[in-house]
Amino acid sequence: MVLAVGDEVTPADLPESLRIAHQKPEVLELELPAGGISLEGVERELILRTLEKFDWNQTQAARYLDISRRTLIYRLEKHGLRRP
Repeated sequence: MVLAVGDEVTPADLPESLRIAHQKPEVLELELPAGGISLEGVERELILRTLEKFDWNQTQAARYLDISRRTLIYRLEKHGLRRP
């Protein structure tokens, strides 16, 4: 249930957790090398950096990447990534 003043519910009426979850993500700017790039390599690096950012907390990393924890675990296995 959402309580709001007036006839219309606005984002300001929602709990902060819902407002944050639906914000547009920042634009990721990358320099693309002239010789090409491996999508698999980019995915692996992004997952690795995210896990390092959250001290290998899989739940937080998955939330940050906007994927399920199960999907994160699948991709960890796919790339052979393990906590050092």
